[in-house]
Amino acid sequence: MDALQRQVEELEALRAVYPREGAEGLVLSEEQEGALLLAREVVEAAGAGYDSAWAAPPHGGPDLDALPLLSGTVRPPDLLWDGQPVALRFLLPRSYPLSAPPATGYGQTPGASPGSCVSGSGAPRGEGGRAVEAEAAEADRLMPHCAQLAVECSAPRHVHEALSGAVRAVAEREAAAGGGECLLLALETLREAVAAAEVESAAADDGGCLGEPASAGQPGCMRSSSSAAAVVDGSYSSGSEAGSCGLLCVLVWLHHLKSLTKRKLIVQWARELSLAGAVKPGFPGVVVVEGCEPDVREFLARMRSLSWQALQVRGEDHRPLPPAAAASTASGGRAASGVTRPPGPADAGALQVSEASRRLRGPLIELEESGMGQLGEMCREAGLHHVFLTALKL
Repeated sequence: MDALQRQVEELEALRAVYPREGAEGLVLSEEQEGALLLAREVVEAAGAGYDSAWAAPPHGGPDLDALPLLSGTVRPPDLLWDGQPVALRFLLPRSYPLSAPPATGYGQTPGASPGSCVSGSGAPRGEGGRAVEAEAAEADRLMPHCAQLAVECSAPRHVHEALSGAVRAVAEREAAAGGGECLLLALETLREAVAAAEVESAAADDGGCLGEPASAGQPGCMRSSSSAAAVVDGSYSSGSEAGSCGLLCVLVWLHHLKSLTKRKLIVQWARELSLAGAVKPGFPGVVVVEGCEPDVREFLARMRSLSWQALQVRGEDHRPLPPAAAASTASGGRAASGVTRPPGPADAGALQVSEASRRLRGPLIELEESGMGQLGEMCREAGLHHVFLTALKL
């Protein structure tokens, strides 16, 4: 049931990021939509403490193996190759995104000594045979936990193969690393691979690259990232100078956010620095905050002081303030002036200016682990949906 619940939550987050608009966004056929509705019914019924009326076996609990697999197609509205849409098809196995069982000895038969492999006829295998057998066993171990991904596009064959290989690598890496949702990551990887392939194709047309075009992710011609999702190693900037004054909204992506201690610190620090926004724990963890720029920079520094498996500042949105307000903010910002106490009269001017200009209101709140859609809606209503979309950045 845990796998099914996480699949339903992932597709809801996917729909929040890529809403259906004509032939674009998350596109589900009538059958695929029905499968998702049925899965949601089963998950909600289980959460309510009773069995779904559909396919309920006599000894309780719905028959999950009888449910149709969840699948669909995502066509990002701005992802094109030569003017034609590029799409990602997916099919989610029943055990996705749970972790695979521990690996055991590969190719061993009862009675064989540890580390020795035998063929079907009982003859010992060589090193090459053991390696092949080990790879096959590892693939079999991960397959039920790995999303099946395919790319749709009108690009040349070598480009199509490179794009498909890039998204499959994301799914395989997540499965091998212990499981985890991968669709949003695969879509951003696809976006980067398309951008890289376009650069390589243009360079080849200009005579800047000889021989076969390099596949995405491999050495070859000059590569670049899509400007719509440009990120520079956690210091993405939307055109503002790092030291400029104003309001700053950032999105921080975390591989996961499970620790209660870290979650409490994030909320505590944000409120201490008068930052608005929200944090979504779970896999992945996402933090969106807005406030005076020095305070946001201080918040990021504190977050980086903790230990993370992966932390990236995916996007920033800087709003300059009028000169008088900017000067007030620069002198009254809590981090800039060393203020770590509740604001007093000296801080009131800057805080009032900031509050009037903010898109996100109120103190930072913590959402449910399934709150990706709620976070997306919050950003959309605040005019910060472009910041939320950077959560897709790998």
